[in-house]
Amino acid sequence: MAIIYRGVCIQDDLRNDGKLRPKGSNIKVHIKYDGRFKYDSGVTYGESEINTVSAHQKQSGLYEGCLVSFTHDFEVAKRFATTEYTEKGYIYEVDTDLLEKNKVLEIKPLVIENPDEKEISLRAEDGGDLPSTIVVDKYIVDP
Repeated sequence: MAIIYRGVCIQDDLRNDGKLRPKGSNIKVHIKYDGRFKYDSGVTYGESEINTVSAHQKQSGLYEGCLVSFTHDFEVAKRFATTEYTEKGYIYEVDTDLLEKNKVLEIKPLVIENPDEKEISLRAEDGGDLPSTIVVDKYIVDP
């Protein structure tokens, strides 16, 4: 069993009804030439899932992508959960061994934007909420 973590502030968890919900619903996105991406940033021409993960690394939900961020590092998840250590938040623990049988895909970027975050991007096969059956634990953390 390999555990990955998602840190969520209390406000976002309430807004998402306690679900692992992406900010958008697009599996493939088209990168806009708005200065956010460099030539060698790993994005492709036209719509692609690689573009979705590249955009997601820049900003969660950018271009309405359907990915949800996780990390291998508990402390990184805690930082996101506690909004930079100022408020309480939630940590979701997910067992990666449960992803495939629950139709959840791990999408890897060609170029890693923030290597210190040890980010993993997940999406449901249909681009919607991640199923609760992949969550092995959820608990509140203090800053």
